[in-house]
Amino acid sequence: MEHYNLRAELSVRRPSPRATEELFDRIVDDLSEFSAAASISERGRVEVVITIPGDTLRQAVQVGLAVLTGAGLEPVRVEAMTTAEWDASNGVTDRVPELLSVTDVATMLGLTRQGVLHRINTGDLPAKKVGREYAIPADAVKAVSR
Repeated sequence: MEHYNLRAELSVRRPSPRATEELFDRIVDDLSEFSAAASISERGRVEVVITIPGDTLRQAVQVGLAVLTGAGLEPVRVEAMTTAEWDASNGVTDRVPELLSVTDVATMLGLTRQGVLHRINTGDLPAKKVGREYAIPADAVKAVSR
């Protein structure tokens, strides 16, 4: 069984801000078992994204439409794809970059901690401050060491 993401643009046009919040809360609550998310589409309509398990795309679309209409929502446009395809098309990856400490990088590059901090401060080595320390992407260190 595969998981499919369905993006449905609804017949509802952008309601007032307060009504939008209430509608989004209702949609997310009513469709919580389908990991629902609600937003406003580029065309100014309410848009819902749900995740549906299914053996085929056709089955997932049919079930998704039944779920939406059963919740009192009227889709005017639907887009569907596997969750893996959805993630890939939206730039979502499972890969979390390996992060290194200043001390780790100093050891790898044969530098002092101050030498690594100097490279960070001059922009020669990308890093993010996390609390009082720096997190340095391992890929950046590999690129510098070449």
